[in-house]
Amino acid sequence: MNYSRDPPPPYESAANINSAPYPNIGFAAGPYSEPAGYQDNPSDQEPKYNRNGNFTSLQYSDKYVRHLSFERPPVKKWVSKNSWFYYLSYATFLCTYIALVCCPSVRRRYPGNVIALSVFILQVVYGGLAALLFGVFVHHFSIFLSYILSLLCIFVIFFQYLAFDTQHIIGGRELELSAEEYIFGALQLYLDVVNLFLIILSFFGNRDS
Repeated sequence: MNYSRDPPPPYESAANINSAPYPNIGFAAGPYSEPAGYQDNPSDQEPKYNRNGNFTSLQYSDKYVRHLSFERPPVKKWVSKNSWFYYLSYATFLCTYIALVCCPSVRRRYPGNVIALSVFILQVVYGGLAALLFGVFVHHFSIFLSYILSLLCIFVIFFQYLAFDTQHIIGGRELELSAEEYIFGALQLYLDVVNLFLIILSFFGNRDS
């Protein structure tokens, strides 16, 4: 058998490969390769994270201030005597939530998205109060064990929702939010944390009773 005495061809450097007109041609995509269209540029994602975090913090701050105002006796007395305001808050809650979730033009256009989000937060305060009262009513008229098991199941479900929505905001997967969807991301995180907080309050109420 005759072997060629010519030396093997030299390997191209990484600089030459990257500077070619069509880099990485001939290399098959492996199981750990980046998806198509992926750009490793963390600076592009930082504005989206900052906007989501700022809007979520603003939501909780606004809710805390409104909660303090509702604790005043004159306000509580007026709300207890005007039950129609609860129904109005539910209708406004559904309208603003559907508009923010189903209409991209509403949640992407400033300042309409901020106004709709502020109205939504105001209605969540009344809705959360009604949900707590309903939880107390159900607790006194249900079996303790079944109530605890149902709360555990709901807690696990909403915790998975929180992880799912957080992954949407972080990105890097098949499903992710664009930089223009910061209102939608902040809204989803806000609702997930509020639901988890209500479930935790129910747990502590059961333990004290």
